Amino acid sequence: MAYFTCITENRESTYLSQHEAACAEEALHMHIGKLPFDDGTGPFDEELEWLQAVVSGAKAVEVLPVGDCKSTWFWLDGARFDPPYTPYIVKTELEA
Repeated sequence: MAYFTCITENRESTYLSQHEAACAEEALHMHIGKLPFDDGTGPFDEELEWLQAVVSGAKAVEVLPVGDCKSTWFWLDGARFDPPYTPYIVKTELEA
């Protein structure tokens, strides 16, 4: 297991969370589950269903490595959604 820091921008807000996971994809599933779904600003309807499918694992996620950034990934499907979710997943070394 490793630690991953996830950073997502959506609707002019930034969300940050940290997860212990086997891989970046698993960390992304956990991170999406931590987003505020009940704050009254969305997501709603199809967007909410899509995100719930990601959280449950019913919707597979594929992360792509970020060019010159070691141990950093980007979720392309999230960026293509409207409104876009632009999450970065970074493998994080924690101090003991």
